[in-house]
Amino acid sequence: MLRLTSFCRTGLLVLSLSIPILAGAAPEQPDFSGVARLVERRIPFLAGKVDFRPASDAAGSCDAFTLSARQGRLTIEASSSSAAATAVNYYLNHYCGMSLSHNGDNLHDLPSLPEVVPSVTVRSPFRYRYALNYCTYNYTYSFYDWNDWERELDWMALNGVNLMLAPLGTELVWARTLEDAGFTEEEIGDFIPGPAFTAWWLMGNLEGWGGPMSRGMMESRARMQRRILARMAELGIEPVLQGFWGMVPNKLREKYPDARIVDQGLWGRIFPRPAILLPEDPLFDRMADRYYSVLRELYGDSVNYLGGDLFHEGGDTTGMHVTRTASLIQASMQRHFPGSKWMLQGWSGNPKKELLAGLDPALTVVIDLFGESGSTWRNTGEFYGTPWIWATVNHFGGKTDMGGQLPVILAGPHEARSESKDLLCGVGILPEGIAANPIVYDWALKTAWEPGAPDPDDYLRRYIAYRYGTWNDHVHEAWRLLLGSVYGEFAIKGEGTFESIFCARPGLDVTSVSTWGPKRFQYDPAKLVDALVLFRKAAEQYGNSPTYRYDLADLARQVLANHARDIYQRTVKAYRRGDREGFGLLAADFLALLGLQDRLTGTQPDFLLGRWLDKALHYGNNEQERRQSLKNAKTQITYWGPADPNTRVHDYANKEWSGLLADYYLPRWKAFFEYLSADMEGRKIPEPDYFGMEKAWADSGKEYPTEPRGELLAKVDSVLLAVRPPYKDRNLTPRERANDLLGRMTLREKIAQMRHIHFKHFDDEGEVDLEKLASSTGGVGWGCVEAFPYSSEQYMKAMRQIQAYMRSDTRLGIPVIPVMEGLHGVVQDGSTIFPQAIAQGATFNPQLVGGMAGHIADEMEAIGAKQVLAPVLDIARELRWGRVEETFGEDPHLISRMGAAYMQAMHAKGMITTPKHFVAHGTPTAGLNLASVKGGKRELMSLYVKPFRELIAATKPLSAMNCYSSYDDEAVTGSKSLMTGLLRDSLGFRGYVYSDWGSVRMLSHFHRVAAPGGAAARMAIEAGIDLEAGSEEYRHAERMVREGFLDEKHIDRAVGNILFAKFASGLFDGEPADTLGWRRKIHAPEAVRLARQIADESAVLLENRNGVLPLSPGKLRSVAVIGPNADRVQFGDYSWSAEKDKGVTPLRGIREYLAGSGVRVNYAEGCDPYSQDKSGFGEALKAARRSDVVVAFVGSQSAVLARASEPATSGEGYDLTSLRLPGVQEELVEELARTGKPMIVVLVTGKPFELARIRELADAVLVQWYAGEEAGASVAGILFGKTNPSGRLPVSFPQSAGHLPCYYNHLPTDKGYYNKKGSPDSPGRDYVFSDPEPLYPFGYGSSYTRFEYSGMEAVSRELTATDTLRVNVRVKNTGSRTGREVVQLYVRDPISSVVTPVRQLQAFDKVELAPGEERQVRFSIPVQQLALYDAGMRRVVEPGDFELQIGASSRDIRLRDTVTVAGRTDIPAPKATGAEAGAVREPGAEVEISGTVRNVQAAVMPNVRVCAASAPARAVVTDRHGRYALRIRTNDRAVFELEGYERREIDVTEGGSLDIELEPIMN
Repeated sequence: MLRLTSFCRTGLLVLSLSIPILAGAAPEQPDFSGVARLVERRIPFLAGKVDFRPASDAAGSCDAFTLSARQGRLTIEASSSSAAATAVNYYLNHYCGMSLSHNGDNLHDLPSLPEVVPSVTVRSPFRYRYALNYCTYNYTYSFYDWNDWERELDWMALNGVNLMLAPLGTELVWARTLEDAGFTEEEIGDFIPGPAFTAWWLMGNLEGWGGPMSRGMMESRARMQRRILARMAELGIEPVLQGFWGMVPNKLREKYPDARIVDQGLWGRIFPRPAILLPEDPLFDRMADRYYSVLRELYGDSVNYLGGDLFHEGGDTTGMHVTRTASLIQASMQRHFPGSKWMLQGWSGNPKKELLAGLDPALTVVIDLFGESGSTWRNTGEFYGTPWIWATVNHFGGKTDMGGQLPVILAGPHEARSESKDLLCGVGILPEGIAANPIVYDWALKTAWEPGAPDPDDYLRRYIAYRYGTWNDHVHEAWRLLLGSVYGEFAIKGEGTFESIFCARPGLDVTSVSTWGPKRFQYDPAKLVDALVLFRKAAEQYGNSPTYRYDLADLARQVLANHARDIYQRTVKAYRRGDREGFGLLAADFLALLGLQDRLTGTQPDFLLGRWLDKALHYGNNEQERRQSLKNAKTQITYWGPADPNTRVHDYANKEWSGLLADYYLPRWKAFFEYLSADMEGRKIPEPDYFGMEKAWADSGKEYPTEPRGELLAKVDSVLLAVRPPYKDRNLTPRERANDLLGRMTLREKIAQMRHIHFKHFDDEGEVDLEKLASSTGGVGWGCVEAFPYSSEQYMKAMRQIQAYMRSDTRLGIPVIPVMEGLHGVVQDGSTIFPQAIAQGATFNPQLVGGMAGHIADEMEAIGAKQVLAPVLDIARELRWGRVEETFGEDPHLISRMGAAYMQAMHAKGMITTPKHFVAHGTPTAGLNLASVKGGKRELMSLYVKPFRELIAATKPLSAMNCYSSYDDEAVTGSKSLMTGLLRDSLGFRGYVYSDWGSVRMLSHFHRVAAPGGAAARMAIEAGIDLEAGSEEYRHAERMVREGFLDEKHIDRAVGNILFAKFASGLFDGEPADTLGWRRKIHAPEAVRLARQIADESAVLLENRNGVLPLSPGKLRSVAVIGPNADRVQFGDYSWSAEKDKGVTPLRGIREYLAGSGVRVNYAEGCDPYSQDKSGFGEALKAARRSDVVVAFVGSQSAVLARASEPATSGEGYDLTSLRLPGVQEELVEELARTGKPMIVVLVTGKPFELARIRELADAVLVQWYAGEEAGASVAGILFGKTNPSGRLPVSFPQSAGHLPCYYNHLPTDKGYYNKKGSPDSPGRDYVFSDPEPLYPFGYGSSYTRFEYSGMEAVSRELTATDTLRVNVRVKNTGSRTGREVVQLYVRDPISSVVTPVRQLQAFDKVELAPGEERQVRFSIPVQQLALYDAGMRRVVEPGDFELQIGASSRDIRLRDTVTVAGRTDIPAPKATGAEAGAVREPGAEVEISGTVRNVQAAVMPNVRVCAASAPARAVVTDRHGRYALRIRTNDRAVFELEGYERREIDVTEGGSLDIELEPIMN
């Protein structure tokens, strides 16, 4: 056993040593003394505690080690010094939880050594672990002193490197070689470059740049090389020295004009490359002899590996036999160093096939720099049968950017090994710079010791443990995000890291920073922001750790750089569209970010420009050499070279270093923005001379700090605030995010949020014109967008484009809300057409409505819509109105139930609903759309407001829509009392108000309450209309604010509401629509099935004399299908089509149902649905006479949103004076009746009509409300008995228009006093020739079966206002068919302080019962639901009896009971603020509370009075910063008051910080 515990000096004698395993000589016992000294240098706590032994079993050509630790001693058995050093690091990492890296060490003393029992053996399947790129010697090592090199070599050894490129000191070899060739010192100086550019000279890319290098510097570098080689030998690392491969100065031609010298052209299109001397020329051998003689003299005989690349990154083979040339070059190498291997770089198509054909594979190794792509070695058949090393190039240009494809780096070598034909012999790291991304080199070298591809997550867990010393869940999750993004596998391999825009030479089209840099992100930069948030959380645990501090700073730096690119792109776009305000703000943001980056990087030593320059300042033996080094250092990291404005290499070695950012990059960007700003203003200034600025800085002599300054965590927090300001923080509440964003917005940006992008703003023949959009919107984000005329695909693409524009091209990236009509389906083509709202109401089945809304939401999401302009909560009390079809009916409770089901389903899918039309829109004067509504406050509150009150409380919608009409002569759009006082303050609505289309402009040209030119906008904004749709009055708002006609507080309130909705709905955080799979979500089979079920359950059977229905096909030979709606589809308004091929007509449905039955279908239209044309009667009568039964389809013709259709008799804006069937339809029915054939009349409609005559003539009457795309199939199923009708009337049918209104929930005084009903034959009173009752009442509907009610029971007959009324009833199907019954519970208040309706629906349930089946139906009603508005307009539950009525319709009451409510109870309105109510409790201990008072926009509020509720006289007042401090007792309440704001009271349970917000009194 050999124990090594002391330092032993070794001289240059070690140069004669070789590493037997690598050189292929006979095995020798390894010398571990060098490794022992490494332990003493780097890991003091291990010094004297490690026993090194030669491996007991042979490992073949590959290395292995075994380690064990017991009783305070570590034993390492290793096959080589390299394996021994690797073992030390293995123990340090995996057992001690420590590590060394280029970017921070995690080292500390240990009280005792962790044990390793049993022992662990690790083998490397790879012969070589190779390191370094020529570029590393300049981008990192240019100015290294011995301390730097000593540490670097120790790191290499610890990480298992056993073969390393070592070309330092080649300058002196060349100088002496050229002297022998007759070159002068000056000529040598023209060939050999300066110390920062030798790499590209060695690779044959340039000569002389940055030089001349003095002979003294060459000598110094040669001395350093000898020390490096000696240390490498101690540590078991073989060097690769530079060979002579024919590269010569171009000047050689002048001295040897007859020599065969081949010109190699330009590198980078600007640098003359050295020439190549062909090996068949005698001069080649002469120069090679001299070169290798000097090499041997300087660096010893033991040279086993030689480097040098023909045609690297270009070159010219003209006149050259490449195969022979390569063979002769290798022969020259072998002549001087027999058995040596030629190491060739596999890069940019080299080495070529013909070159490798001339080489002996046994004496050649190709280093595949594109290993991560896997394409080169596979496509070339492993370099045409040549041994090779799997490697990857990282850290291009020594840039500071994060990156490295870790999954590929871990797995790639093992995948290659499994496929290789025993030619793969190593793994390598070839960084252009090695001072960043420590994880990449750590993992790349560790995978060389794995038997197969390791698990990245397992590696990550281990890495965290030894990188930081202790575990942290946040850091682990952060690294997982990084592993899946910036350190993940990229689609495009070999591109390198994504560069910082800060470092780019400014321009309008910057994609890559350096000429060859990546032009696109290959990862999601948002993941880095998430990772930074998590990383920051570990600061308390890891705060002083150098490794944590570097990683945190590096991640913050990358996050900020990524964000800056987004700001740059927005700035350029603002410039191009002429947005001066936006450009100015964005340019200022960009420059501020650049300044922040400079301060952030200044906190860490690794990011200091001063350290790089200080190294250069001390590199050299005299002042001249040091000045040259400094110039080299500054030139390399800036314009690089040559001193030509056209250089393509400028900024290739860009660095985000403190000092460089502030003094080099920042002035360039300032000049750029100043130039653009002047251009926008029409001023002409000279275009910036960037190269002049760059060269001036490189030539300057300013010194920079070499020690960090500033507080890292504070800078990281500033980065997070800049990159993810509070409004981008998903962890904050929507209101907090909205307030933060609002505070960042200009007046113009705010008002734009209150405006609507319409189709006309962007359309260009069916496609989005982004330039037109930018011009129309002024380049700022707007509130909403629509594209109703588009197809679904066009809409989806448009929303994706527009949303991307809003997110990426506008300054703040505020997404726009895409709106959609969705009353009974999405109104874009191909979407499912469900039955109209009136049909939905007729189902009395909220579950179906909820299911429908869920499907509509899915279809909206598929095409990118976010807000649905539905549901309609209007109460249909005026049946002449064309929009009856859009409502759920005439009853507030039915509307509330259906609306709640719709909204809750939508909200569950993340959609914004828009309950409309607030308020009292359904009873327009004379039935005319938009006409005024007459009524008092009690009718308003007890009737029209009821659905809104219930749904705002239950579902908290994020939007609502005002109505067009006026109420009690007050235009609702301009009514502050209705839109703010009622909607917000009384009902507690917290979303934003979306104006009905054009309603703002109507204030001036329709209602005549505002003058033209902006008054309408002011009136609407002050009233509470947050966003204007369909008109452009809000374009005046900015001018009005600036001129003092409109207070900006109203703008802030409106925009705050809009932003709140955008945040609360998830719009900011959502993903764009799926452009590939979206069609699968449109018109899904399950949606169509549901449309059919709604159609089935909505049809209402009004008459069925003698059981004529259902028809039996077996008893029929023929059926006549007649009428204008027999072969038409009637989808209802707000549909995307009226074409019958988009649905099933009744005729088609009947034909398909009867197919194969032998029943003939005779069809005739008879007449159209609107005109006086009777020319079709003859054909209709003919068809009827030829048939056994007649089915007549009559009714209304609906309008179709924004699309052409036949003349409509129903729909928005299509109101009627009469409710008789339009046109000559009633006459057609009369004529058909005269045939004597059994006749069923199907009323296909969206509203009630007069059916008295129809009832007389028809054997059966069926109402099919507009039933969607499955209407025909549904009605066929009902007519022929497949479906039992179960719909109930959601509106009453009047006897005539003269009987209007005819709603069931009338007051007891409203159906007459005299009780002497007249008739045409017997005049009377109430009316003279009629009675006032409806023909068919609300809730009515028949069935093919019968139901009996029994056992009504009120669970408790004595109740208080806080109780729940529970009622049970039994229902039985006494018929022979399965059927559905709608059980309806009405309540009447027999005695009340104000007049109340005769009955009001309070609950219903739809139950399905088989024949003979009986079931108990249970109802639960909060007693507060029975409240009324008393004479003082207080909402109260009055004491007394309430009659419960259970029945099958509002007129068919089967059972009654009475309950009693004790005590009068006021029902409080929802609070508009967060104030709490309650008595002050017993005071406790005195404490101090303090904090800041802000308004809802987060502005501090001075002069707020703060006191204890128990001691109002001892008040304090907030200072100008909104701060206060108050002594108060626990269990008391802190009171905050300021005139104009809602009073806040907060329970105090303990002392401490209490920040609050005050909201303004809005009414």
